[in-house]
Amino acid sequence: EEVAYITGHVICFMNVGTNQRRYLHGRDDGGVGAIALSDDGEYFAVAERSFSEKPNVYIYTFKDMKLYRILRKGTEKGFAAVKFSPHQKNHLAALGCAPD
Repeated sequence: EEVAYITGHVICFMNVGTNQRRYLHGRDDGGVGAIALSDDGEYFAVAERSFSEKPNVYIYTFKDMKLYRILRKGTEKGFAAVKFSPHQKNHLAALGCAPD
């Protein structure tokens, strides 16, 4: 069992049984705004912030942390929240920060 938390530009995944950690660095220049795990644990989303361009939401496979998809042009400055649909894992809701 793992827990995940955001520390600026980095997401830390910590195994609560072994205290082993794995890290994923953000891709955009403004840090990570929000993260979400699909209900089946297969995918996780990283919704980012950016100072220089429109930020993206990156979808990764959870087991091996490989980039699966990039969702572009969703907001102007950054994302405040992201959530996979409990009904269909290929649907995702993302909430943009101001000025959206």
